[in-house]
Amino acid sequence: MDYNKLTVVQLRAEQTRRGLSGSGIKLKKDLIARLQQDDAESEANTDAIQPAAPPPASPPAPRPAPPLPQEPSEYGSDDLFDELDADALFGYPAFRGEQEKIIRAILRGENALAILPTGAGKSLCYQIPAIAFPEVDKQSGNIRPHGAGITLVVSPLIALMKDQTDALKKKGIAADCLDSTKTYEEIQAIHSEIHTGRLRLLYVSPEKLNNEAFVASMKHVAGGIRLIAVDEAHCISEWGESFRPMYMRKQAETLCKTLRQKSFDAAYYHAGMKVEEKMAVQDSFMASEIRIVVATIAFGMGVDKSDIRNVIHHDLPSSIEEYSQQIGRAGRDGEPGYCIMFLCQADIYIRQNFALGDLPSRNSLQQLLKDVFSRKPIPDNEGEVLKFTLRELSGLYDIRLSPLDVVLATLELRFGLLRAITPEYTSYQFEDKGRYHAAASSDHSPEARAIYSMSTKAVKNFTFDMSSATRTGLMRADLVRKLDSWNATGVIMLKTSGVMNRYRVLRPLPSAEEDIADLADQLYADMARREQDSLGRIDQVLNLVTGQACFALGLAQYFGMELPDSRKSCGHCTFCAWGVPPMMPAKPPPPLNVEGIKKVLAVCPHDDPRLLARVAFGIKSPRITQLKLDKSAVFESLADHEFSDNRRYSENSRLLVEQLPMVR
Repeated sequence: MDYNKLTVVQLRAEQTRRGLSGSGIKLKKDLIARLQQDDAESEANTDAIQPAAPPPASPPAPRPAPPLPQEPSEYGSDDLFDELDADALFGYPAFRGEQEKIIRAILRGENALAILPTGAGKSLCYQIPAIAFPEVDKQSGNIRPHGAGITLVVSPLIALMKDQTDALKKKGIAADCLDSTKTYEEIQAIHSEIHTGRLRLLYVSPEKLNNEAFVASMKHVAGGIRLIAVDEAHCISEWGESFRPMYMRKQAETLCKTLRQKSFDAAYYHAGMKVEEKMAVQDSFMASEIRIVVATIAFGMGVDKSDIRNVIHHDLPSSIEEYSQQIGRAGRDGEPGYCIMFLCQADIYIRQNFALGDLPSRNSLQQLLKDVFSRKPIPDNEGEVLKFTLRELSGLYDIRLSPLDVVLATLELRFGLLRAITPEYTSYQFEDKGRYHAAASSDHSPEARAIYSMSTKAVKNFTFDMSSATRTGLMRADLVRKLDSWNATGVIMLKTSGVMNRYRVLRPLPSAEEDIADLADQLYADMARREQDSLGRIDQVLNLVTGQACFALGLAQYFGMELPDSRKSCGHCTFCAWGVPPMMPAKPPPPLNVEGIKKVLAVCPHDDPRLLARVAFGIKSPRITQLKLDKSAVFESLADHEFSDNRRYSENSRLLVEQLPMVR
């Protein structure tokens, strides 16, 4: 039998039919060797013992072999999939849920979107293909001259990247991450691994993809980028300034202090801490040295600790997706986990305020569009490009960065006007690591000569004049590549700053006033719907925990699933235990605070009702920060006033303006 023509599934079936042990056999070549050994032993035994037997009257009919499982062998990926035993590398005896289907699709070269519950093993869906690509190339005969390439994993959190790369390294898999915790020497070592093709997986933050030097360096990866995996994509797409991070950080610190005063062993964790402080808290928690961590969403996303017994929500989650993600951290070791939510009416108002800060005024949108469309595009080798800084536009038109990103993305995806391309740095500085002069003197390329002649030294750092260099006719990309090459090889330590965003012009931009006004109307309507969607997601969480149904069933059905065995209740949640939903006591609306309104009007400009409402309810915006109104005593002074139904924001904006005649 030619075993090489059989798939691993077929080889395992043959192994089972013969009653051979499978202990220690992981790969196809080992299965073949074991079967060939059995053939040799059987042949030797036949030669040694020849029992006498009368010749049969007629040859016996051959015993039919059991049918071997048939599998498609498209691109060699299915054989390979079976050959890569997840039990051997990751300690799992079988794949779960949709893992197998997703991995097969990726190995066949298809794109895949994986939407799986928390703890369902999403990371395996790209980790297994990442380590499989060398064998894929071997089986398909498509050997790449510079290696099998790397898998680039875009992940939103340093903690998440660190946990995964540490776990992969322990399994002997070449993986690493580029983040702010790395030293200069560590970064150089990682770049060396990338450029020599020794690295299989590289984890980076979403912001890294906007780094001009990093994007340029990815063009020289040995074997190229084979797969891009966006992990926790829902967080990357949703995170922004609307999360009100400063408020949440303060809450975490205050609650932690209260617990410590009550003699609880607690630590706090949020994105505003120094990297070394965050890592110390995480490491202590993972080692069970700290029992309680009071954290913002940044911590729960990055922790994979199996024996977490309790997940307590001190504040209302912003969506069912967020709630599900967070409670999924409890009880991963199979032991009971307890999920508790403390809920009061004030939390609802606060969460609603978070959702209501992003919508700019319609006039701001129209003025923004007029500004962007009136700018003169810069020609390049692929067409025309607009350049501006988002922070500049944000401050000019009082639009926060998160909704400004949404506006520009909508101009690309819905209207086909602009497309975001890699930003540029406006400042290039570097430090000589002792080899700069020698390297620049021996490098006769035009780029090296330009950098050497157009860099001026201050006390310690050189500053390179990129604008002057490009005016000589040199390509900016080539200059960046040269700087990055010297940085990667330890010749210099490059420091970049001042991001200039770039957008390619896809078709003629509107110029007529009525066309711009119509576009502003459509954008405003879209953003208003987004605002209502955010409020709707908050209501969904409230309906889940105060409804007349099992919590677990409600969660499962929200994601299009059912409970195991089609059960209608879990038997453990509050509703299952008590049979009645929790009652949320209604809070009577506060009386109209005329004195409070007078104080707001006394310190604020009166040209934008939305600005007045934001100051009153404590919602920051670029203009409020510029005017330092967030430092005023009136900021957040009317935060206890509730918003009404679907007109919360606009009604309260009008409320303040309507008081103008009354309080003047």
